[in-house]
Amino acid sequence: MNRLLTRLLLIVAVAMLPALGIQAYTESEARRTRQHLVEDEALRLVRLVSTEQQRIAEGADQVLATIGGAPAVQDTIPALCQRLLANVLEQEPRYNFIGVIGKDGHTICAPGPFDHGLDGSDRPFFRRALQTGGFAIGDYAIGRVTGLPTIHMAKPYRNPDGTVAGVVVLGLDLGWLGKQLEKIKLPPGAVVSVMDRNGTVLARVPGGMQFAGQRIPAQNRFILQGSDVGLASMTSLEGDRALLVAYSPPDGDPKGLAVGVGLDRDATFAAVVQANRNGMLLIAAGAALALAMTAMAGRHLIHRPLERLLRTADR
Repeated sequence: MNRLLTRLLLIVAVAMLPALGIQAYTESEARRTRQHLVEDEALRLVRLVSTEQQRIAEGADQVLATIGGAPAVQDTIPALCQRLLANVLEQEPRYNFIGVIGKDGHTICAPGPFDHGLDGSDRPFFRRALQTGGFAIGDYAIGRVTGLPTIHMAKPYRNPDGTVAGVVVLGLDLGWLGKQLEKIKLPPGAVVSVMDRNGTVLARVPGGMQFAGQRIPAQNRFILQGSDVGLASMTSLEGDRALLVAYSPPDGDPKGLAVGVGLDRDATFAAVVQANRNGMLLIAAGAALALAMTAMAGRHLIHRPLERLLRTADR
């Protein structure tokens, strides 16, 4: 009798195996679907942030062109030039410095007191602007006049005959840049970083100015190469989380900066893992209930009637 009941229980247990297989397949498909959704979201966010950086650069380009064409700059009138730059700074809180630099690299005009002998010819923004003859973005730097962390944006201004007279430069306030990133609606655990061409962090959310000036690890600098957005697995700058990172290199746009958007893998798959755990618990509970009911039914419907039959036969 016991052997028959054992076989019955075994049949019921085997019958539950397809349900476990279906649950495992469902969990696998859910992970794959979630992976695609997360990748799409990361790519959407990195394009959104890159577009915003391009818009900021284009705005700076227009301001530089306007200043470079102003009579106070064209005619090199220091007092009027200084007043013009001071007014622009007052109206544009995103900038912490504006200056006019001669072709030799010496500062001609800047708002407030400054060293007239200040030489900016060694600055990347100055060299790039002269080399390209157009708008150029520098690298992370501490302003020599302001002493503030900044990223410089520059553009040559020209004489009436079309020759380059010098370079107009703007210093973008990195604190302001970080506040713009904070306005973006991000999923839980997400990280957004804007970097210069060397991989030095200009602004990051979360973290504020804590990471400004910090360079990303050498093994991650491949995100600075090429011109297309991409996806990669990385570790956060804190070293405590695995991230799925969508990145946009700066070379994709001459007015662009490098952008990275990282989504937390653990947070991303938490819902899938929890759903799978709930499904497995439900199947386990169903299996336990089925086995218990089979054992009970076996005793009532097979074991006891057979015992009565045997006792009758004995009598």
